[in-house]
Amino acid sequence: MYRSIMIHLSFLDKLLDLSDKIIFALKQDKIEEALFLVNNRERLIGIIKILEKKIIRSFKDNNSKDVIISEVFQAWKLDTETSAKKVFHLDQLSFEYLSEIKKTTKEKISEIFVLNKFHSAYLTNSFKF
Repeated sequence: MYRSIMIHLSFLDKLLDLSDKIIFALKQDKIEEALFLVNNRERLIGIIKILEKKIIRSFKDNNSKDVIISEVFQAWKLDTETSAKKVFHLDQLSFEYLSEIKKTTKEKISEIFVLNKFHSAYLTNSFKF
């Protein structure tokens, strides 16, 4: 159980790191890189969920009345909750950056559409057969 807890906490640290890297990529408009990181992050979240279930099952199977095991388990839960709150905050920042990118992209597409309409109207009227 202790080894699983240590691995789980190290994966949570990696999750926070990936979340930071996603935000950094979004700030630099590197959408492809951010998408690659998001896919890796999703796989990591799946592994973290499996480890969490394993740790909880192990705690229930072992002597949950053992004081040391209970203290370790409670400390792990607290660390997990703290990391989850940090990840949630970073996710909110990512969504804000994605919303801004979406807004900018919509504006660019609108400008291109208007310019294409203008050019097609101009070209149609200038050539008479």
